[in-house]
Formats: sequence, C-alpha cells, structure tokens
Amino acid sequence: MDDAAFTFGPFRLHPAERLLLKERKPLRLGSRALEILVTLVECAGETVLKDQLLGRVWPDTIVDEGALRVHVAALRKALGDGRDGNRFISNIPGRGYSFVAPLTREQRQETAAPPSRPALGGNLPAQLMRVIGRGDIIATAVSRLSQHRLLTIVGLAALAR
Repeated sequence: MDDAAFTFGPFRLHPAERLLLKERKPLRLGSRALEILVTLVECAGETVLKDQLLGRVWPDTIVDEGALRVHVAALRKALGDGRDGNRFISNIPGRGYSFVAPLTREQRQETAAPPSRPALGGNLPAQLMRVIGRGDIIATAVSRLSQHRLLTIVGLAALAR
C-alpha cells in the first residue's frame, strides 16, 4: 500500500500507518481486525475468499475459520456495521467477505500534515517519577512501539529517594 487514505462513512483509514480514524479521532482496533479491514478495503467491491484473509492475517499460523469470524465480528462492531443503516462488510456465505460501503481513495499530498497518531501506551499507568539520563533509550522504545505490537524491556530498576 502506498500513502493513500480511504474514507468511508465517518471513517478514514491510513493503511500504511495502521491507523483508523472515526470523525478525526483514533479508533482502537486490534491488529488482526485492522489487517482484515485493510485487506477488504484494498479489494473493495470484490469477494475476498476466507483462505486469502486467513493467509494475510495469520501468514505463518494455521487457524480455524472461527478465528476469522470472531475478528470480523469485532470489526463490524467497532464500525457500527448494521446500525443506523450503515453497511460496510458483507458476508458471502461459504466463500468470504466483501467491503460494500461507498469508498473514496485520497492520495496524501506532500504538504499535508500527517494524521494524528493515537497516544502510545493508552492504557498504561501514568509515569510516577521522572526518568533521568535515558532519553535515547526512551526514544528508541517509543519508535519501536509505533512499529511493533510487543516490546520487551529488560533491566534493573533503581529508585532514588
């Protein structure tokens, strides 16, 4: 995917940045549900077979179709699919899914400001004490958190009183 953005209903999807906005606010969506949405939006109007979705969302893992159904259901719930006349994802029984909402593709312009990113560590506790002398390490951790879902930090913690 290039740096295009897709608009449908009150949503704006930035696939390259793994970001979904609802009315300009980041919408929390699991990585697998987001990958399903990106795949369906890329093929809007076409039927995406279950096997294609399973291969893209779980490339190195064998999973049951039930896992796909669970994530599609979570995606539909987050989008409000079926509420207030909104219809985004259609099930093609026995075959797969299709993105059916009207969709606008917009190429990002060089001068446009990037969309706001969701705050990192949204459900983490607030920092209770100031960190001194670790600016480079913190910057590296924040950078990696924006690219990876899981980050493990190992080391000693010293409390100054």
